[in-house]
Amino acid sequence: MVSVSEITGMEGETIQTQEIYRFVKDHTDDAGNIHGTFRATGFRPNFLRELKAYGIELPASHFDVTRPL
Repeated sequence: MVSVSEITGMEGETIQTQEIYRFVKDHTDDAGNIHGTFRATGFRPNFLRELKAYGIELPASHFDVTRPL
């Protein structure tokens, strides 16, 4: 599985993460190439507050679980 995750903290010696996007495979073509899209998991990452403080706002559509990126 391929995904994009945010590190959210530590629990003892264990790194805590939250998956933000996950790759969803559609098919594999005759040449063996994998085709698919990244999809939001519904989790809005904590770093959005920091981005907003710098004047950067990501559209809500980037986190819409019904739309591919």
